[in-house]
Amino acid sequence: MIHDSAIADIEALTEQIMEKMNLGTGDARGLIGNLTDLWRSRILSHAEEEEDGLYGEIERAEPGSECKFERMKRDHEILGILVQQIEEINLSTGNIGEIIGINSAMLRILELHDRDEEELLPDP
Repeated sequence: MIHDSAIADIEALTEQIMEKMNLGTGDARGLIGNLTDLWRSRILSHAEEEEDGLYGEIERAEPGSECKFERMKRDHEILGILVQQIEEINLSTGNIGEIIGINSAMLRILELHDRDEEELLPDP
């Protein structure tokens, strides 16, 4: 899949957060900050590059293909909104369980996004 490396890093950091939470060994807020940084630097920045570059190139080369990428762009938007929600929760309540739930949903969205993207994009 396209984002395998980033997904593996996000899952590893999520495990660290859960261990810290389960062991009760201090505040996991710093790790949550690292998690949102990872989402922003590895997933959302890549999404922006896709939208600014690859998607546009394909849309120009294949008139009428714009609708193919509407779903992909919406996935990116939803992931960005969810990263913001995690940051807000981390700053307000710090509810790690809620953050982990959102993060799990984001990973599932990304898996589905990757599958759809692989079907939509032309073979290299």
